[in-house]
Amino acid sequence: MPQQSLRRVVDTWTFVENSEHTFDIPRIQNIEAIMLELDCTVNLTTGGSSVRSEAAARLIDKVQFIAGGKDVLDDINFDVAVFGDYKRGFKQSSTPPSAATAASYNVRAVAMLDRNNVNGWRPHDTAFKAWLTKLLQVRITTKAATDLFTGSPAGSVTGGTVKLSVLSHDEVNKGDGLNALDEPKRVIKRTTQLISYTSANSSHQVELPIGNACKQITLHCLDDEEPSNALVNNAQLSINDVDVRVNLPYDQIRDINAKDRGLSLSQVPDGFAVIDSSPRGKFFDYYDFRGTPDNPVTRALLTLDLAAPSGQGLIAVVVEEDIS
Repeated sequence: MPQQSLRRVVDTWTFVENSEHTFDIPRIQNIEAIMLELDCTVNLTTGGSSVRSEAAARLIDKVQFIAGGKDVLDDINFDVAVFGDYKRGFKQSSTPPSAATAASYNVRAVAMLDRNNVNGWRPHDTAFKAWLTKLLQVRITTKAATDLFTGSPAGSVTGGTVKLSVLSHDEVNKGDGLNALDEPKRVIKRTTQLISYTSANSSHQVELPIGNACKQITLHCLDDEEPSNALVNNAQLSINDVDVRVNLPYDQIRDINAKDRGLSLSQVPDGFAVIDSSPRGKFFDYYDFRGTPDNPVTRALLTLDLAAPSGQGLIAVVVEEDIS
């Protein structure tokens, strides 16, 4: 039976500032991606100094994709999901406020949370098998209208929605006559660690999760909440302290990102650099954070040479694992 694609809106929620909302997702298909569309009206009664960079994505703080009520398979900041979509060539759809003066502004941002190997091998067959779960949800945490501006603005969101859509298909390719229940299951898991700092550190260590293969590590760097390419001098990825897989300046990582995605460097958003084990999505190229019975992985470490920020530095380290 051929695969039949389904594209549909699952739920629409009326936006509420500084709150939390959980969407329930139907569990009857194989999910390729979850799309979140934010579309709101921000009314400033007192103007701010300027519109923040990435302002379109600042009304939502965090997005979580949760299976079975407890397995958090996505834990990612909304601004990273909107502007740091490396797999899709950093393409983004967003509308920030056009100014910071007292007025009403439309704000729109779209995030795609891919659940399959979108730019690699067997993208259909690696879709998330929702029908094997008992509960499937997306949880969002929202922020306030004033978070979109610098200075001392006043105002609120006076109307708008968050729309959740599911991109899926209703049949799995059955290679070699296997039953769909017996086919290998691959699950993407994304987790975020935040580094908040105010002074330089030439050897800041980030312990990474082990036990699975690692597809990529995304760095999102902010200086006083603005994207910056001057916070990280160098990044080193090591396994068991001796197996150094990456040791590159931050600027070179961005250069590689541009080349791998066929972009000019100016098309790589400021503040983003992605350490990618396999630009073509080949599973056997992933960083192995599992090891073997004779040589297990006991530690995966990201060591960052951090420059002093001009204000408050904040770096999100987003690790994408492949669970199989």
